[in-house]
Amino acid sequence: MELNLKSPRILFKKYLEDFPKVINIRWSDDGKTWTKKNLDYFRKLAKAGGYDCYPDTEKGVGEYLVDLCWENQTEWKHHWLELAHFVSQNGIKLPEEAYLVIMFSRNPRRRLSERLQIEGFAIDYCGELTELGSQLFSD
Repeated sequence: MELNLKSPRILFKKYLEDFPKVINIRWSDDGKTWTKKNLDYFRKLAKAGGYDCYPDTEKGVGEYLVDLCWENQTEWKHHWLELAHFVSQNGIKLPEEAYLVIMFSRNPRRRLSERLQIEGFAIDYCGELTELGSQLFSD
């Protein structure tokens, strides 16, 4: 079955399924590792779906599929709501396109097996922010 890479809900579900074994990032890993593993994951996913994902280190060209923004902020939802408003005013112009926003947070008070929380959100071309769900992982 072909994976719909344009559906934030499907893409986020796939990300959660693959996170523990395929992506395998630890909270203690540095930012360079987080960036590389996430970009590599989405690049491979795009290639498997028939897309040339930019930056393609082999070809040097391709489609823009993913951008990573690292924000260490306690009130992050406020910033993403601002992004959603920006998108509704200036951003995505095609109804079939949307942003997938993946948020990572860590709560040291939880059990070790549930300290890392990954939350997903979709922002559609109108700027509507939709929560896609969340899952807890080992730190």
